[in-house]
Amino acid sequence: MSSPAVTVPHRAALDVAIQMLARGGYTTLPVVDERGELVGIVSEADLLKTALPPDPRAHMRPPATDAMRQPTSVADVMTPDPHTTTQSSDVADVAEIFARTSWKSLPVVRGREPVGVISRSDVIRVMARGDVDLAIEVNAALHEMGGMAAHASVEHGIVEISGTGTAHQGAAAVAVASTVLGVRRVQLAHDADLAPTEPSL
Repeated sequence: MSSPAVTVPHRAALDVAIQMLARGGYTTLPVVDERGELVGIVSEADLLKTALPPDPRAHMRPPATDAMRQPTSVADVMTPDPHTTTQSSDVADVAEIFARTSWKSLPVVRGREPVGVISRSDVIRVMARGDVDLAIEVNAALHEMGGMAAHASVEHGIVEISGTGTAHQGAAAVAVASTVLGVRRVQLAHDADLAPTEPSL
């Protein structure tokens, strides 16, 4: 994630948010109140809507009321109560959220305080990790399991686990290795003594 979080006050003028997005290269900004707590997010799309030309039929309508006034502050255009994540969240869960939504980023919070922002590109960078890094993480995870002698090798994101242990341990090893982000597939080596055996007749 990007940290610390770059935020914009909810009472800030729209021009402030526009300049922050343009100069910082952001697509969204967390919006905070006077206490520094997250109250919304403002995106490029939110601000682009303010640039749309007025409806030519406007002269046919009654004079604008307060509820119909043109937006002037970030609070007028932001999306309130946005979906958030935390520093301890599984990156795979964040990836799943991005995969099924059109969201480009999520605020990362501690309580109600924004501490960073995680974007699609952040997740893609993690997914693009090399085989050496993946092997180190998978083997560390297998070592933490204990109770069996297993080793993982990785080629093109495909993990192969070899070693000895029970069928239950083999299934657990596959499950653990599959949770490492960037791993594309997990398989047991042909000579591994970890796979379930066929029952004898």
